[in-house]
Amino acid sequence: MTTLFEPEYLEGLMPTAVSSEAETIRQNQILSQVDFLNNSVYTKSLYLKWLESLFDTYKSEWLNETKYFSDNRRIFNNQYYQKIISQGAKFLPFIIQDLRTNDYHWFHALSEITGVNPIQLEHLGNIDQMKNDWLTWAVEYARP
Repeated sequence: MTTLFEPEYLEGLMPTAVSSEAETIRQNQILSQVDFLNNSVYTKSLYLKWLESLFDTYKSEWLNETKYFSDNRRIFNNQYYQKIISQGAKFLPFIIQDLRTNDYHWFHALSEITGVNPIQLEHLGNIDQMKNDWLTWAVEYARP
């Protein structure tokens, strides 16, 4: 998981040290805060909720902007679809969950993010079978 609070950010919030001992204490304080915040169950929960909200926003915008398109290139090159892909593996659980319940075209995004394509040749063009191929892959390889 990506850390939520980077030392560089927290460092900018701290007063400047005046001695080497004070600098060591300041650095230890920053590292302690980063360690605490990144290992907090509450912070991780907030982060996951924020990620899910971000995914939902991107997905909603993508669907809204491409709802009348039939050209896959226009659908997949949409800025919000590309933003979903750019988030990488962080969005995999949300994409897989959405794939379970909807028939949205996640296949391209899944291939881009994972670097694999588990769709069997004989299933190409059959959305239900293509979904099943990805969901089968997810059970085996995309465990949280």
